[in-house]
Amino acid sequence: MNFIEELYYGNINPNEKRINPGTQYESALKRLCENEKKLTEKLSDK
Repeated sequence: MNFIEELYYGNINPNEKRINPGTQYESALKRLCENEKKLTEKLSDK
C-alpha cells in the first residue's frame, strides 16, 4: 500500500501526537484523563 491508501483506510492518523514517557506533559495528560473520568461518573449518577 502507498501513503494515500494507508491514510484512506485509517492506518495513519495525521492528528496523532507521540508523547514521550516520563515528561511533564504525559503526567498532566494522565491527571486530566483521570479527572475527566471521575467527573463523567459523577455527572451520570444524577
